[in-house]
Amino acid sequence: MKGKMIAGSLAGVTALGAVIGAGIYASGGVEAETSSVPSSEETAAGSKESNSAGNDKERITADEAVMIAEKETNGKAVELQLDMEDQKYDIEVEGEQEYDVEVAAFSGDVIQKENEGDKENEEPLVQDGDSVSLEDIVASGMGEVSGELNEWELDREKSGYELSIETNEQEGDFFINDADGTIASKDIEDEHDDNDDDRDDNDDD
Repeated sequence: MKGKMIAGSLAGVTALGAVIGAGIYASGGVEAETSSVPSSEETAAGSKESNSAGNDKERITADEAVMIAEKETNGKAVELQLDMEDQKYDIEVEGEQEYDVEVAAFSGDVIQKENEGDKENEEPLVQDGDSVSLEDIVASGMGEVSGELNEWELDREKSGYELSIETNEQEGDFFINDADGTIASKDIEDEHDDNDDDRDDNDDD
């Protein structure tokens, strides 16, 4: 009699274990353990916010890049470009001479400085009395385009900034008021429209 009771208990435990195991599998418990591994898309997206050394640093701002370049050359920045593919800022600076300075977009290190010769007396990007940061100027244009950023370029005219932005989906050209950072004019084109035009030109040939 005692032997039958033990056998019955073992059978019950085995059945209960099977039910629990089935429940975990059905509820995705096994998958939940493996889902913590990021997908390739998540990894790629995260790597865009890290530098080439793999450090989890945020990209330095446009204003910080300008300050680094100006300190390096003792001049004033007149043109600024962010190249996301090479993860660097290209900054044209005018002092006693004209310089082209490359600043790493994540570490802030000066990658290269070249003397380009005599300056052309262009308008400095940052001037006395400015109330809007360069980062805000760029952000106003970025809010108008969609897609993954490839690069942008910024230079200053007498009454505002000319900003060009390129993503994998669109290209945008903006004129932005220097007083408050509002967009005075814009011209946005889809990248696929340009590709269609190229195909049409080839068909005509």
